[in-house]
Amino acid sequence: MRLEQEKALLLKKRDLGYICQYTTMKDIGRELNRIEKFYQMLLRVYPAIKRRIRKGCYEFAKKRDRKSNMEIVMNESHLEDSTGDRLETGDTVKVLSYSQIRSTLNNNYFKGLSFQEPMEKYCNNTYKVLKIPQYVLDKGGRQINRCKDVVILRGLYCDGKGMLLEEGCDMCCLHYWKSDWLKKTI
Repeated sequence: MRLEQEKALLLKKRDLGYICQYTTMKDIGRELNRIEKFYQMLLRVYPAIKRRIRKGCYEFAKKRDRKSNMEIVMNESHLEDSTGDRLETGDTVKVLSYSQIRSTLNNNYFKGLSFQEPMEKYCNNTYKVLKIPQYVLDKGGRQINRCKDVVILRGLYCDGKGMLLEEGCDMCCLHYWKSDWLKKTI
């Protein structure tokens, strides 16, 4: 029953001309199986324990007038763009022209990710890679999906203009980009 209501709502939004990347995230990947969900839970528990240990060490060091030498090492995932170079956080990339991106689209989708009209204004410009997500939250944060070849660029947000008739959308979502739509610059 709930699934039918969600489908009806999505169809209603599409009829109004409102399709947001965030509302169609279920198409980008697959739902995690039980083992992956358990792994995600462990991924959340470990940093929480680590924070508490770090806080305890900081308090202990503060009491003894010593500074803590703890370091946080972040392992960033790597993607390859259309040229075969690996993309990393902080890399400068050029978004391909709209005609090149449109040639990859099938019904405004490419490998499960939609290309929105507001994203067209960012084509042929250069930006820095903000994040390379491995997982995305779907359905209001109730479902975690593994994603592949997805990049978030710094400063590119959906302004919501033209969505929901004249009202617009005020969610200010990040735009997700496929690495095939980007070219690494030197």
